[in-house]
Amino acid sequence: LVQGYAQTYHPSGGAESQAQLIAVSANARTTNVDFALSLGGSIAGTATNAAKAIALVDLDLDIFGANGVRLGKTARTDVNGDYEIGPLAAGDYLLRVDPTVAQGYIQNWYLNAAREADAIAITVATSTITTGVDFALTLGGTIAGRVTDASSGTPLDGLDLDIFNANGVRLGQTTSTDANGDYEIGPLPAGNYLIRVDPTIAEGYPLMYYPGVLRESDASAVNVTQSNQTTNVDFSLPAGGTISGSIQSSAVKAILADVDLDIFDDTSSRIDATAKSDAAGQYQIGPLVPGDYFVKADPGTGQGLAEQYYLNKGDINLAMTVTVTAGQDTGNVNFDLLVAG
Repeated sequence: LVQGYAQTYHPSGGAESQAQLIAVSANARTTNVDFALSLGGSIAGTATNAAKAIALVDLDLDIFGANGVRLGKTARTDVNGDYEIGPLAAGDYLLRVDPTVAQGYIQNWYLNAAREADAIAITVATSTITTGVDFALTLGGTIAGRVTDASSGTPLDGLDLDIFNANGVRLGQTTSTDANGDYEIGPLPAGNYLIRVDPTIAEGYPLMYYPGVLRESDASAVNVTQSNQTTNVDFSLPAGGTISGSIQSSAVKAILADVDLDIFDDTSSRIDATAKSDAAGQYQIGPLVPGDYFVKADPGTGQGLAEQYYLNKGDINLAMTVTVTAGQDTGNVNFDLLVAG
């Protein structure tokens, strides 16, 4: 802050995602890794409780570009609840205060928004402190439970969990299970929430909403009350399997990258698992609960190709089901897409 220059990744980006990799060779000196720094500005304010009667100490604040990309700068409130974050290049930013579960206050975007989509941008000018960017925080509640293997009862470590409001809008808070399979997510405003455990393909368990369903529409809401922990929101996950294959188009003589894959259960109801084909036209989707599924390749409108169900059908009622087996990959579920009319 005292030096006044905006943090910069080589060659000229404010975010790590804008950085350029620098190759280093053994016994060699990589030169001309230069920085041209610009003077920046900062954002300052105070965090208190909702009644503005208590200064909130040691709260973490994170800064994002107007495009939602998180930047490397952070700050913490001091003993008076005050903070200053920067220096930042001149422009518009989103700011979030991010209390821990132990601190008990609700994550908040400026100005009093629960989601990034509702946040108000803060304008920063060169060599200027934008002041009065204050937060008045409310105590929240949390959701806690355990995630285990359905067959063995073994606790599952490191699985990601996501939280949605009662309208199905995904919120910013996430958490993961510990070595005992336990998790706690929040603090959250009092209300009803949907919670989902979201394992990776490598972890081998299917995506699942509480209380053990595959679709958001079948999920049960979990009620959160202020300053309380809602417990026993547990998940018992069966081992899953995957589906894989390739996507091409003989009609345009091309291997197709970035094509969406969607999954439907044997009642023709779509479930939340999705995937995209990679640069080689390959995809893998899952893990999925063992059973029979319909798979659809769903190219974007700009790709000029028709959506198609496996095996080469335009209608799910004519499609062939694909059987998923626990712990296995069902391969060669391939698509050859036609030009759209």
